[in-house]
Amino acid sequence: MDDIPVPVKPQPTRLTDQFRLWLRQNNYRYKTEQTYLHWLVAYIRFHKLRHPKEMSTPEIEAFLTHLSVDRFCSVGTQKVALNALNCFYRKFLRVDFPDLSFRPAKRRPRVPVVFTDAEARAIFEQLHDPYRLMAEIMYGCGLRVSEALRWSAASRSCVAHILSATRSPLAFWRPATISARCRSCLATLMSAPHSAICMS
Repeated sequence: MDDIPVPVKPQPTRLTDQFRLWLRQNNYRYKTEQTYLHWLVAYIRFHKLRHPKEMSTPEIEAFLTHLSVDRFCSVGTQKVALNALNCFYRKFLRVDFPDLSFRPAKRRPRVPVVFTDAEARAIFEQLHDPYRLMAEIMYGCGLRVSEALRWSAASRSCVAHILSATRSPLAFWRPATISARCRSCLATLMSAPHSAICMS
């Protein structure tokens, strides 16, 4: 139910509700409203529930530096928090402040975690059909979860493509593309009547 806007009184007394009402009156998206309110509350809690009108540049810089140094937030996350506080102070409260000096977040290289062939097989052994078949197809052919859930046995051209997947370039780096059991299940589907048998 996160997509249903929170009711706000016409003349709210709480500062956060006043900011929320201002965002709606200025036609900000509800997702943006949620994000900005989240960072405003986080900012207030970081400074031990001090009133935002009592704080300014040093407190904003301390909070943004905290996100980078202590929370290890990404560049994008820190930028969103900055945009939220900038909107709150400069547009809503109409309180300007000089250029900020804080520790910017750094882009950290992300090394993808890839299962070995043995690890993938160990996971498959814990599953039962149809989930195991779906997992093997997703692993072997690179399907997304949503694509696997929408897959239908009526898509015979898709089945034929999967059965020939071991001859594709994908098999060069993923040796166990499709197991014999998986190929057998798919071959059975190919011989079934032409009816839509949804994987889900």
